[in-house]
Amino acid sequence: MPDSPQREGLSKTLLAVLALVPAIATAITGFLAWHVNSEVESVRAELQQIESQRAFDLEIYKAVKEALAGSAKDQQVALALVVSIGQEPLRSALLGTLEEAPSAAPEIVAQARSYRITDKEAASEVQSTAAAAPAWSDWDFDLFYCEASPAWAKTQADKLANAMVADGAKGRVRVRPLSASKNQESAYRIDGYAIYRSDDEAAMASKLAAFARNALRDSNGVAFEVKPTSQRSPWYLSAFLCPESGV
Repeated sequence: MPDSPQREGLSKTLLAVLALVPAIATAITGFLAWHVNSEVESVRAELQQIESQRAFDLEIYKAVKEALAGSAKDQQVALALVVSIGQEPLRSALLGTLEEAPSAAPEIVAQARSYRITDKEAASEVQSTAAAAPAWSDWDFDLFYCEASPAWAKTQADKLANAMVADGAKGRVRVRPLSASKNQESAYRIDGYAIYRSDDEAAMASKLAAFARNALRDSNGVAFEVKPTSQRSPWYLSAFLCPESGV
């Protein structure tokens, strides 16, 4: 007895589906292989980055070791290298080495101790003010850099802004230029690092100063001076980064 039209149609559909199975299996296998390879490449890239950092740290360590056997000038160069690009915990360890090494020049010992104490004070200040200081919440911040200052003033402002956002600042955090002509006006005349606050902004200004000191601690101990102002600006603070070329 011949198959009914319904059964014949069902058989054709089943055959068509079965014909697609190898292609689907191939696609799934290809996707899984791609996903595994992607994960492997990600892990490999991370390991390469770790190895690269280790190699970099080793070169800094060698430079310090060689400098301690050299002149005070060599040691000064090594100290500058540690302070500018050394990362924790290597930075603190090498500062301690420069401070305690018998062959280190007296001025190098003093500078290394100063940097190490500054690092500890900055970390301690951030920890001690964290509980008492207000949260970033929705405060707005303008970080002005003086155009008359070296180019790295803007780099510092960008770094501070990024650190604030990463720490949870949810309001507007802007990096803005302050022209030389504007800074000549009596309302400004900024020189160095400053935060202006009214009486009800004192707590947030102190928090920003402590946070900035820690965030920019690789910039030769940047410290913001908190200055009072009679101008009230609720939920808003402005900070100024106007270093001289020698800072």
